[in-house]
Amino acid sequence: MRASQIIGHNIRQQRKIRLLTQRELAVALGFTNRYIEQVEQGVRCPSMDKLVKICEWFGITLDDILPIEEQRHIEEKDRRINEIVDVLNFLELTQIGAVKTIVSSMRG
Repeated sequence: MRASQIIGHNIRQQRKIRLLTQRELAVALGFTNRYIEQVEQGVRCPSMDKLVKICEWFGITLDDILPIEEQRHIEEKDRRINEIVDVLNFLELTQIGAVKTIVSSMRG
């Protein structure tokens, strides 16, 4: 099972525990019904901001929604991003522009 499917399953469980419909949850969070449906099906994976909003609304933590390997992946990604930002702070503007060009080309 993919991480997005596990997240969707866990959100669906939290919603059902509270006896809410997808529409009721969507309205409460300010999302569309279709968005909640896609998240629960594992078709879409919510951004970290949206996951935090969902968890706050349910009164739970990210640990209750995210699979452990996904949490580790996010933590590692954040750590690496912070390392890159630390390095960028010492570069000249032209060097930062060059790095941006390289990174943009990697995004495809």
